[in-house]
Amino acid sequence: MGNVRWGVIGSGYVAREFAQALAEVAGGQINAIWSNTNEHAKRFASSFGIPNVVRTVEELAHSDDVDAVYVASLNHLHFPHAYQAIQAGKPVLVEKPFTLNAQEAEKLIDAAREKRVLCMEAMWTRFVPAVREARRLAGTGVIGDVLGVEAALGMCQKKDVDSRFFRKEFGGGALYDMGVYPLYLVMDFMGMPTATESTAAILQETQVDESCSLSLRYPNGRSASIRCSITGVIEEDAVITGERGSIIIHPPLFRPYRLTLTTMPTEQVSRSERTKKGFLASVLSRLSGAGKPRSRTFKIPFNNNGYGYQVEEFMASLEKGEIENPTMPLSDTLNAMRIMDEARAQWRTARI
Repeated sequence: MGNVRWGVIGSGYVAREFAQALAEVAGGQINAIWSNTNEHAKRFASSFGIPNVVRTVEELAHSDDVDAVYVASLNHLHFPHAYQAIQAGKPVLVEKPFTLNAQEAEKLIDAAREKRVLCMEAMWTRFVPAVREARRLAGTGVIGDVLGVEAALGMCQKKDVDSRFFRKEFGGGALYDMGVYPLYLVMDFMGMPTATESTAAILQETQVDESCSLSLRYPNGRSASIRCSITGVIEEDAVITGERGSIIIHPPLFRPYRLTLTTMPTEQVSRSERTKKGFLASVLSRLSGAGKPRSRTFKIPFNNNGYGYQVEEFMASLEKGEIENPTMPLSDTLNAMRIMDEARAQWRTARI
């Protein structure tokens, strides 16, 4: 379809990251911007050379100068803003969290399928090269069947009850802002769990989770664990453990560029075979490292701010006429929302 003309809803930090990434990606440009205040929209337009500042989301959604819409408004507005764009027949890239619950997500997905327009959650970490490579390695069977995943992500935000991070009505909290990333990483390698257990530290003043953990259960005793926080430092990495090895995605999980692959020898020599080979052969084998785990750490390219990978993928799907992206299918989005719904249902208020 040639050059994709984007309309952007929202003018905050994430929208700026998107705009900066798009400037380095071939085949796209921002043609219109809406913000909750016209002054913010004008400043954003001036920064990125955007020709059209619109006063309403409806105007942007129905604009003939817009081919696709990026929804980067506050979390609680993702559903109504994306829904308006879809109803206008526009493909949408919706920032995480896709919506605030599975019911909203299902309605949005149904609308996109009915209108036959591309709809994708902007889970940009799923498209970065390090995660793609980890997924590829696991897919080759080099670490055997995946038995478990541990992943964590956090940031230090000052406890400010006026900040959107700590406002329940804005969809604030650690799970929505941080936990969603390791959750999708777990789903990448293990799929949908059979059971979810979760605990959270709830900020008394606003009833928002400032940290939380999830334990996900899978058939045959497999499990995964997730930790996230918006007020504390957490070792931001992920470990994928298999029957014959492991893959570590090193910190920062938000900008991953290093992997360590550890594998066990494919053949273990039995005691009787070692006896047959004799003492000297056994010593030489140990000295050579045979029978020991082997680890290799390597760097993976990471370009611009990382958002460009998902933008390229979205525009490629648009070019192909897809209404779902195979790397980020809507079924994964809906399942993630169901897991988060279950987690929040289990939380009990704790005084901080």
